[in-house]
Amino acid sequence: MAVPPVPAVAPIVAVLRHYYPGWEPPVERGEWTRCRCPVHGEEHASASISFSRNAFRCHGCGSKGDVLSIIRQQEGGDHSSAVRRAEEISGGRYEPVPRRTDGKPRRRVFGQPGTGSAERPGDRRPLPPWLRS
Repeated sequence: MAVPPVPAVAPIVAVLRHYYPGWEPPVERGEWTRCRCPVHGEEHASASISFSRNAFRCHGCGSKGDVLSIIRQQEGGDHSSAVRRAEEISGGRYEPVPRRTDGKPRRRVFGQPGTGSAERPGDRRPLPPWLRS
């Protein structure tokens, strides 16, 4: 009889469950999902969790952070010890989430590919009659 595979758990869920065993993670419903805060434990959902960014934030008590910052808050230590601890808790290799996605740039730069045109829109107006030759 084959053993069913264990479902993959986001590292942020594994870390929060490790330090707050009674906390139940929400079902993922988008970029930021509302949930109950495991730090101050209340009846209403006052926190948000992002499974794609591996981040957590409570709007009630102000507790927030990603996987490494939560580990460092709970246990202290430096960055490398937090990475080792994250690997132990999540049961594998910990890979940090990149800060920015490879999407559109935040601002458009004149003449840059993908901005629509290499010319400014106002350069195509006709010359006034006294300047025409």
